[in-house]
Amino acid sequence: MIGASDGCLASLASSQQNSTAENLTLGTSGSIRQLSTTRYLGSYMESFCYYLDTDKWVVGGPTNNGGIVLEWLSDLFYDDKAEIFAQLKHLGKAPDLFFFPYMQGERAPIWNEKETGSFKGLNITHGRPEIIQSVLEGIIFNLKYILSLLPVTHDKNPLVLNGGTVQNKEIAQMIASVFNRECHVSNRTEPTQGLFYWWKKGKEIETTLTNVYLPVESEQDYYNEKFGKFVEVLETEIRLEGT
Repeated sequence: MIGASDGCLASLASSQQNSTAENLTLGTSGSIRQLSTTRYLGSYMESFCYYLDTDKWVVGGPTNNGGIVLEWLSDLFYDDKAEIFAQLKHLGKAPDLFFFPYMQGERAPIWNEKETGSFKGLNITHGRPEIIQSVLEGIIFNLKYILSLLPVTHDKNPLVLNGGTVQNKEIAQMIASVFNRECHVSNRTEPTQGLFYWWKKGKEIETTLTNVYLPVESEQDYYNEKFGKFVEVLETEIRLEGT
């Protein structure tokens, strides 16, 4: 059989395990994908489109800046790179502090290898809890913005999460609240599981227990308003610079 990419196989595994068309991967880098029955080519080449199988296309967008940005921040604040994950239970929201996570240039959504990361609104009242919160928000907001560029969103269906970073419960919960979507995390949605499913030619395979994260209703106003401002700055100040 001709091989497939890890992202396509993760999408296939997510669909088989959770009967949902969209999945978000967050590891060192990140990506958001839709499993589609039709091909989609963005007018401005803002997304990718991979052929997977008969009537199966994987549409999505990749980001260079996922968990590696948290690792960078942890290097600045702590001796242990993993220490930042222990601090995620003690964050502080800052409505006017924004982080744009383009520390390694960026693919989707701006496709500019020379873009750099930046804070907007940082002032002397902000400490580690607010800075860490804003960095994590920036990573997730960026993925949500990529999703908004794709042809169809299934807002009422669960979003499947995979990759090492979403094994952290606080991060998975924040994704659910930012996207305002029920999110599922399972150990059967990685690329190797998709490969096994493909090799079995679509036969049903055993499903496993899935951790489910629901959006926190009381956080919706905060995240919706802040995401709107994030997009406004992104589209007027950052994307225009790269054109």
